[in-house]
Amino acid sequence: YALDFGLTYLAKNPPDIVIFIDADCDVSPESIKNLTQKAIAFQKPIQGLYLMKQPSESSVKQQISSFAFKVKNLVRPLGLYNIKQPCLLMGTGMAFPWQVIQKANLASSHIVEDMKLGLDLAIAGYSPLFCLDAKVTGYLPEKKEAATSQRTRWEHGHLQTALSYIPLLIKESIRQKKFNLLIIALDLSIPPLSLFVFIWLTFTLISLGILLLNLSYLPFLLSFIAGLMIFSAIFLAWAKFGKEDLSLITLIKVPLYILWKIPLYIKFLFKREKQWIRTQRDS
Repeated sequence: YALDFGLTYLAKNPPDIVIFIDADCDVSPESIKNLTQKAIAFQKPIQGLYLMKQPSESSVKQQISSFAFKVKNLVRPLGLYNIKQPCLLMGTGMAFPWQVIQKANLASSHIVEDMKLGLDLAIAGYSPLFCLDAKVTGYLPEKKEAATSQRTRWEHGHLQTALSYIPLLIKESIRQKKFNLLIIALDLSIPPLSLFVFIWLTFTLISLGILLLNLSYLPFLLSFIAGLMIFSAIFLAWAKFGKEDLSLITLIKVPLYILWKIPLYIKFLFKREKQWIRTQRDS
């Protein structure tokens, strides 16, 4: 609602480009300029690089969370950019041409309104593009309650949005004959990293049971190959982008991080987060 209020105010004398940046983020030099120039050149929403900085005395959970955030907000968008495909919006470090953003419905109580906005604009013909040269840095909450609240909103919102938008994106991809909408649907279908590993682990245990009962070896073989691909991808992402966030020893502790988040996913099944709650900021 605050964003909608701001745009209504700007409509009296509209600018060429509107940029959204959270007030608690740091912006790297030249980022505003680069976002603006790219938005003008492509006349589409532009998403800058949005990363999270760890507290000075970070825990293992915070280090792994920071790395998972980097995989989602840097590794995957950069891969999509390299094959000339759009990305999802991330909530801050975003630039929009006025004629694009003025059509958007921002007065929403959706708990991941940024992701929803990007998907709505993509369906309308304005798929967001990634800009590596514009960096915005946020800060992971130090307090456990704030971190849990923020993570719950992000991940529940992602899962709810995926359930409602993936079928719509596939339908619109066929109707509009646009391949990029199918790419967005595939990107959106990838669950958060810890949930992804947890789903794989569950299927591996089931397939192991099938193997031990001498029913079939094929499910376990497929699960083994899938696990090899998942962990190879995680290791490669860490080797290229994550060494400054966590050590290899800490990376091996990912299963403990997943265990911490299991209650969050169980809560999604029985008592999912539906209300936008502002994350409590550190003093």
